[in-house]
Amino acid sequence: MYLKDKYRIAVVAGDVIAEMDASRFRKLDVPTIPVNTGKECHLDAKLVEKALGEIDLDNTDLLIIENVGNLICPVDFKLGEHLRVVIVSVTEGDDIILKHPMIFKTSELAVINKVDIAHAVDVDSEKMRDDILSLNPEVPVILTSKHDWESLETWIGFIESGLEKRTK
Repeated sequence: MYLKDKYRIAVVAGDVIAEMDASRFRKLDVPTIPVNTGKECHLDAKLVEKALGEIDLDNTDLLIIENVGNLICPVDFKLGEHLRVVIVSVTEGDDIILKHPMIFKTSELAVINKVDIAHAVDVDSEKMRDDILSLNPEVPVILTSKHDWESLETWIGFIESGLEKRTK
């Protein structure tokens, strides 16, 4: 809600067939265009371009493109993004990073989410961070939890820093 109160946000939400993610963004009163990829496991520039035709870009400060929740296919497809972020959850296991190295090698920010429940799912979030840094030593890694405002402030700060760079 913090970003929404400060910036005009729009979302392109990619999914194979469902509208579940798009409906979550809409609940936050954020203009959202669902993009169904059909049989494809990723968004591509043509799909994003079509969705952009439905967004008032002149009145949008931050456009979020949420790709299909897949850590393999999106690696090879640039969407015109200014910042490539990969978000994984501890619930995916602490081997998820090394199983999908390319997405982490090509990302400009990595977020490990739900770290507050790592112990409950027997996952070492520090190992996850170390694995990311072994693949991409330059990438910032943020460990977040919706229950830890400080971690969310770090994530928000990174987004705002990117917005400031784009407007200069």
